[in-house]
Amino acid sequence: YEYLDHPADIILHSWGNDLSASLSNLAVCMFGYITSINLIATNPSQCLEYGSNIVAQGHDLRSLVYSFLDEWLFNFHDTGFVAKEILVTEFNVEAWRIVSTGKGEVMDVRRHPQGTEVKAITYNAMRIEEKGKDDRRCDVYVVVDI
Repeated sequence: YEYLDHPADIILHSWGNDLSASLSNLAVCMFGYITSINLIATNPSQCLEYGSNIVAQGHDLRSLVYSFLDEWLFNFHDTGFVAKEILVTEFNVEAWRIVSTGKGEVMDVRRHPQGTEVKAITYNAMRIEEKGKDDRRCDVYVVVDI
């Protein structure tokens, strides 16, 4: 993933072999903007695997991507949980539903430097580019309000 400039906000750009992988990377990309993702523990003795599933629903692909990222952001604001790894456990395009879990820990400002606050997800300039099956690549671009 990478961060791209935007006049007032920031563009999160992620990619993967398919949309599911790209969305997992997109949420990690967002958390990497909030704090240094390298300092988030993932080993079992220090790590909290988020027990509840994060469920996102939409009515089309764009609203599903929005809802997915928004649910992770809401969870962060509610619990302080920062995921370093995210696994999509269910992806149902017909029902416009994604279920995912994360591995990480609750942000502690004594150990995790505070990056930039992500206030909201936007539809502005959202792009989902699925290449052909032979290319095995999907890119997602989402502008977030900072």
